[in-house]
Amino acid sequence: RTPTYSTLVEVELEDGTSALKVYYPDSGMTLLYRVLGARGQEKAFDAPDSDWEWIRFDASLDTFVSKALRNEQDGTQRPLPNKVCSYLCRRPLASLIKLKHQDTRNLVYKTLRELRDGTLQVRYDLFPAGEEVMRYRRCWTGGLGTEIGSDGEERQIVYSEEKKALLSPRLSGEIPNKVADWLQCKFLNLVDLAVARNRANAGGGEGGIGGGGQGGEDGE
Repeated sequence: RTPTYSTLVEVELEDGTSALKVYYPDSGMTLLYRVLGARGQEKAFDAPDSDWEWIRFDASLDTFVSKALRNEQDGTQRPLPNKVCSYLCRRPLASLIKLKHQDTRNLVYKTLRELRDGTLQVRYDLFPAGEEVMRYRRCWTGGLGTEIGSDGEERQIVYSEEKKALLSPRLSGEIPNKVADWLQCKFLNLVDLAVARNRANAGGGEGGIGGGGQGGEDGE
């Protein structure tokens, strides 16, 4: 049986290359995956000094299998999830996910603003803790984008398989629908997305881009 995973995030390694970080809740393991040459490799995220292991293709299962994830009954290697296999075949992470719009998201924004540097500024209402201003940057090479916090650190956006949503790495909550749409629809600006969503919803539920709307999952 293919192991269940909960989150995916692309990270930068010390040598400047990228790897896919995957958390498997059943085993409590977090594994890294990368492509070196024409083959994939795997290693434990929590063991930085461990060696990368070559990933084997199992002809009988017609898929890649993991050395780290094994069946408890007989110790055989378990097949890797489809999204991980596709990543090892050099498919961009953004092309592998499909987000699901929800009526409720646990992160509520007050205002959205596109800045001259190409980022999206989001002012979150973290009641009762106050407010938090974040900026988001699109990735033009197939990634999910990054989040820039008030501390100035730029972090990779996380994908939740369970919620079919993008997660804030700093606030540990679900990114609102319109912010996720902005990150994914790279050739549309905020006004385009607002018009498209308002037409699709026939005028229901969503407020203006400047914030302060009462309907929807995120105060839109």
